[in-house]
Amino acid sequence: MWDLERVLESATDALRARADALDAEQSTRGIDWLEELAIHPILQGGFRGAGFGVHPEQRYPSGATAPKQSEGERCDIVLTPDDSRPLADPLLAGTLFAKAGVAPDSALWIEVKTVGQFHVTDDAPRPNPAYTSDLTTAVFTDIRKLAREPGIVHAAALLVAFVQDRSIAEHDLGVWRERSLEKGLPVSVPLVSGFEITERIGNAWCAVALAQVHHL
Repeated sequence: MWDLERVLESATDALRARADALDAEQSTRGIDWLEELAIHPILQGGFRGAGFGVHPEQRYPSGATAPKQSEGERCDIVLTPDDSRPLADPLLAGTLFAKAGVAPDSALWIEVKTVGQFHVTDDAPRPNPAYTSDLTTAVFTDIRKLAREPGIVHAAALLVAFVQDRSIAEHDLGVWRERSLEKGLPVSVPLVSGFEITERIGNAWCAVALAQVHHL
């Protein structure tokens, strides 16, 4: 049902466009300076531009019926096939209004993680000591969360990695894949794209990887 190649392409195009815009502005700060939460709106804009319905910060189906909106874990981005219908509200299940929305098991649930080989702390660029753990442990946590959610059929982990060059991205994503297999994680071989970015703090390549997540 879901064309993950199209999802990946729209995410990559949006990130590239923002990186190019920062270059055109002659900004001293590139896209790799941005915090993860600042990357989310860029991705959301790319998905909307591709015609998807975009629903940020949605509660997982298992916790969506909690009485308080603040309760329950949330997924970074949920996509529906188009923007003509909203994501169905679980509280309206069994009513006529439920048919107006896209069921959670038809949507694509995406957890986003950004990592940087080099990052900025205290306004100074430096190697990121947490790069390896961010690339593995943090992403693996998101994968397990998606895989254990009974109300989700279509899920993916989206990784945006800022690294020194393309060869490092290819090597590190290969290691990521090997470790995910060692951990027995239910994840497919990731689809990968990328592009050059202007080197400001040590990173000169942006790798974008999208891996389908299956149920445990």
